[in-house]
Amino acid sequence: MIEQKSRKLLILSCSNKKKEGLMKAIELYDGPAYHIVRNYLKHRPDNVDVKILSAKHGLIDPDLVISTYDQKMTKEKASEYVKKYENIIKDFVQKYDDIFVYGGKYYKMVIKEVVDSSKIKYSEGGIGKQL
Repeated sequence: MIEQKSRKLLILSCSNKKKEGLMKAIELYDGPAYHIVRNYLKHRPDNVDVKILSAKHGLIDPDLVISTYDQKMTKEKASEYVKKYENIIKDFVQKYDDIFVYGGKYYKMVIKEVVDSSKIKYSEGGIGKQL
């Protein structure tokens, strides 16, 4: 009998620090978390998926090509995304065994307002501890 790996999802908030231009989201965002994740993805196990929660673009795939922008997540925008992505987030809880959410309070709010599941873990503390 073949043992099946658990499926994992990482949901990353966008980053204030961005490269200039038009490129894949995973490359455009240039904060410390993205340096770590890009390095990890080079040796990525096939049971980990990544989604990005962008203040401007919403819940996106890391390979989506976007351009540099300047927009911060607000409570109002987070509330809008709660409604917009409710069904997708609920599907994530069904599809994945473990979900980790990295980001500030309004990014986390988008997930927390939709579901309360023991499958979901959230980054805590200052940036160093979160990383």
